[in-house]
Amino acid sequence: MLVYPSVPRAVLCSANHVCSSRAALPHAHSSRFRTLAAHRAVMKDSAVSDAAAELITSAEAPQLPWWMRMTRWRPTSKEEAVHAELGILNLLRSKWQVEDVPVGPGPEQYMHTLTNNSSSGNEPVQGPAMVLMPGYGAGTGFFFRNLDALARVFNVFAVDWLGTGLSGRPPFTATDRASTEDFFLESLNAWRQKQGLDSFILVGHSLGGYLAASYALRHPEQVQHLVLVGPAGIVSAPVQTGLGGCGCVLCAVSYS
Repeated sequence: MLVYPSVPRAVLCSANHVCSSRAALPHAHSSRFRTLAAHRAVMKDSAVSDAAAELITSAEAPQLPWWMRMTRWRPTSKEEAVHAELGILNLLRSKWQVEDVPVGPGPEQYMHTLTNNSSSGNEPVQGPAMVLMPGYGAGTGFFFRNLDALARVFNVFAVDWLGTGLSGRPPFTATDRASTEDFFLESLNAWRQKQGLDSFILVGHSLGGYLAASYALRHPEQVQHLVLVGPAGIVSAPVQTGLGGCGCVLCAVSYS
């Protein structure tokens, strides 16, 4: 069982960078490219602690006026989420490689991935692969207190679901449960193929647990063990007097 103590503000900043695919940030944002390039260079150079600390305290850290932070539609930005992730990784003893793994032909079809493989500067781990999938409105930062311990035993992959966290924002055209599951599960399977994983331990938290269980049902030969941490899903709306919920206007609007 994974344990989730209180999480620092940096984790919440990273996890809360979740928005609909229809509101994706433009790729032409030059500061985003500078930040992401520095972010990946830091991780791949396997010098997380010193380089991340220098970047976090540099002027490149996002600085927004209070009125913009209070009035914008989304509470975070891509730059802030990248900066927060660097802060989280700087708290860890193990070293992590950051990679955006393509899962389709489109520019937004990639899944943000943290891994502790030997190319990150760690000693090789003989244990099986473990894939950590966060819940709704969350990101890989929610697992940060577990990463060091797991990295000593497993080849860990912490992954943001497509359309969430620091993963890409392709168009979301699903209209029902089946097509919604396809959006998440097929992209995860494409990610697995890119990583060359024949089988792995799959850990899902909250809604990630629901999707992990659905993935195991769809691809049982690939899942060595399934670990569900507080799994949750959304049930169909109850119907009373033609309206959802208790029949009040608020419930009718919520279920419309």
